[in-house]
Amino acid sequence: MGQRTRTTAFAVAVVVVAVCTITSCGWFGDEPAEEPALGRIDREPIGSGPLVVVLGDSLTVQTRDALVDDMSDRSLLIAGISGEGWTGGVFSRDNPGDPPIVAAGLEYAALDPAVAVLALGTNDAWSGDLPAASSVAQIDRVVGALDGSCIVAVEIDEDVPEQPDFDGAVARSINEHLRSVADQVVAWNWTANGGTDLIVADGIHLTEKGRQVRADLITEAVDRCLAG
Repeated sequence: MGQRTRTTAFAVAVVVVAVCTITSCGWFGDEPAEEPALGRIDREPIGSGPLVVVLGDSLTVQTRDALVDDMSDRSLLIAGISGEGWTGGVFSRDNPGDPPIVAAGLEYAALDPAVAVLALGTNDAWSGDLPAASSVAQIDRVVGALDGSCIVAVEIDEDVPEQPDFDGAVARSINEHLRSVADQVVAWNWTANGGTDLIVADGIHLTEKGRQVRADLITEAVDRCLAG
């Protein structure tokens, strides 16, 4: 598997400049002293070993440190931005070009990763203004580009009663498609994975324990990919 150093910025730089000027979030730069709250898209791999790429949203931002610790014997690239989904999000929906995590996935695919983790979709079901077919189309673009990589799909929760705008039907459609394209599936929901102490009051985001449990489940799926 080739390991090539990325030298180009993503096409979503205009979004990043606009957002980070306001929030000083630090996306796309060198490694910050502290992890920006809104997340970042890695430009250089962390560590050495088989290349694993992770595409995600705020749950990935929350689990980043635990993922880095769990996969210290891998070369890891993480693209995680809060509020983003397969179809964009609060910072990118009205901007031209591909949604930032999709753009990251397409660029990461050129590096021929051994494993690609798809941990995205909650915000697609939460936005309530786009059909599941739009998310499915973007999933297919990224998975198609990742031909040859072992795909780990992390299911999104399908039942979030704390959020009345959350569309469970969209979530179920996204999960069904993720399962159909994945080599390994992480069945993520708080009832199956250990109870209410994994999530905070909004029904979606993670407690400290939830961050570690989610990272461990993802790492186990990555291990199965690499062992296969």
